[in-house]
Amino acid sequence: LMNSEQLYDYHREAFNNDNIYLPLPTNTEALWMSSIMRGRTRDQVIATDFNWLDVLYPKGASQKHGFSYSGGSEKSTQYISFNYNKIDGTMRGNDEEQISGQMNLSFKFGSKWKLDTRTFATFRKTNFPLFGENVRVAPFDSPYNTDGTLKYLPEIQLDWIGTKATNMLIYEKIGNVNNEKEMTLLPQVTLSYEISPNFKLSSSTQYRYNSGLTKEYRDGRSWADDQDPFAGYLGITNAYLGRTQSTGQNLLNNEILSFDQYFGRSTFNGQIGFEYQSQISDGFSASNTGLVNGISVLNATSGIPIVKGGLSEIYRLSYFSQFNYSFDNKYFLTGSYRRDGSSKFGSANRYGNFYSGSAGWLVSGEKFMKNMLKTISNLKLRVSHGATGNDNFSNYSAVETFSLGANYNFQAGASPTQYANPNLTWEKALTTNFGIDLSLWKKIDLTFDLYNTKNKDILYQVPLDPSTGFDLGWKNIGSVQNKGFEFSVSGNIINKKNFKWYTNLSLAYNHNEVLALTGQGEKGIIDARFNKILKVGYNLNTSYIFDYVGADPQTGLATWNTADSTGKINGTTTWQANPNIAYKTKNLAPRVTGGFNNKISYKGLSLEVMVSYVGDYYTDD
Repeated sequence: LMNSEQLYDYHREAFNNDNIYLPLPTNTEALWMSSIMRGRTRDQVIATDFNWLDVLYPKGASQKHGFSYSGGSEKSTQYISFNYNKIDGTMRGNDEEQISGQMNLSFKFGSKWKLDTRTFATFRKTNFPLFGENVRVAPFDSPYNTDGTLKYLPEIQLDWIGTKATNMLIYEKIGNVNNEKEMTLLPQVTLSYEISPNFKLSSSTQYRYNSGLTKEYRDGRSWADDQDPFAGYLGITNAYLGRTQSTGQNLLNNEILSFDQYFGRSTFNGQIGFEYQSQISDGFSASNTGLVNGISVLNATSGIPIVKGGLSEIYRLSYFSQFNYSFDNKYFLTGSYRRDGSSKFGSANRYGNFYSGSAGWLVSGEKFMKNMLKTISNLKLRVSHGATGNDNFSNYSAVETFSLGANYNFQAGASPTQYANPNLTWEKALTTNFGIDLSLWKKIDLTFDLYNTKNKDILYQVPLDPSTGFDLGWKNIGSVQNKGFEFSVSGNIINKKNFKWYTNLSLAYNHNEVLALTGQGEKGIIDARFNKILKVGYNLNTSYIFDYVGADPQTGLATWNTADSTGKINGTTTWQANPNIAYKTKNLAPRVTGGFNNKISYKGLSLEVMVSYVGDYYTDD
């Protein structure tokens, strides 16, 4: 960090360089002193050398306190914990305080019934810094007057030289606030009943409640413009107050019947059940001005309020089953089927059916492998195929929505915000996987997987016909394929008392390709929001950007290629709005990823080296 003398000389040199081509007497010491240094000489300026770094980034501390208790008997157990954490941030006024507690209780009633309860609660308060752009404060600008009082705006307008117009220490004194409070409550209850030694019925309900409140208050003596010293204060009766409050509720219920049965060398187990989930989020924000200093209540404001709010509800219902079979601990079969429903889709397509099946063979368990177990301690072959569903897109995207608040002539109104698509349905991923697990000498583990995934009816927000009155809408637009392999090898190369060496190597390759786009034509879908293009034969993450050539060596102007109607390059242009400007596409998703990790320890000392690699893709960072 520069001191006053260094910063003064740096600015002086920059001033000279910036004005070197101006005719005299423009580039004079008098201009420098009058326009930049407020008529002060170098010695007068550097006489003040305030250390803003120590003031804005003071030394901090962290506290952590905890208490826990556990106990019980044959019929019941208890666990209780309490934690308190407080951390000071690196910047002045930034700190976080958190209190959390957990209580787990377990009870047995007779030989059949069991009740488990878990409750977790936490409260967190975060104070955010009241100021920003700290790099702009200058050491020759002191926040204090000679008598030790803080400088307010009138003194700053006459005294400060730097480009920062705010004495940030004033904000603390006048009571400005910028904080956030969050509370989370997470209770869970599980009741189970043993119908017989082989059958068990369980019911589990989990509820999560989140509440957040943010508050921002700026006293009227705060600066109206942080960068303009002549903009003045907000005003003695024009303080600002903003509040944002949000709540979230997540209810999850599972009812499961499970079984476990043995027949000689065969093991048969599984479960059937259903799951219900509801997610409700609600919130609002309100802000206004026209407050008397020191009053931070919204109904005391006199300005024009800005009020926003929203409610979102998502409901899901699933029926599921899974069955596992193994013979002689060498041959394994697994099958599952589930039917999932989501309120995000239209009434005609809310449910989707999904399945999976897998088989495994523990080759190392065979008799013919017995003489090789010292070398090949484990060898397993795996194969699987299945379908999964995806409803990860904006809520209410299948229905027509309106935005309230489009008021006119003092009358309440609403405006359409989304085009309905009742045919929106689940995106499905069909995955086939072949895998090998291999262990050598009981110290080296190798895993290899070869996969092929085809996503059908992919969900994407696409441009709509202008006649609809909307720019974008969600649709099921086609299919995408991902295929490749994943390989990893790890092991304890050396595992002695005083010296250990663990290593891990991984490598993966993925090829992504758009296979089909429904009703989108040969040009595909151009997504101007993210400068991307979706086109058959291309990667799903493909950029669509101007074909920039570089700066023209003669004029220094930015230059782009132009193209004819067939896409062939036919010239260049320095006009970015040229209708014939050419575009280029680049793959943005890495095809190759890998990593290498080594951890070596010797008599309590350890060294860990981690290397990661991504390749075969384009980035403009």
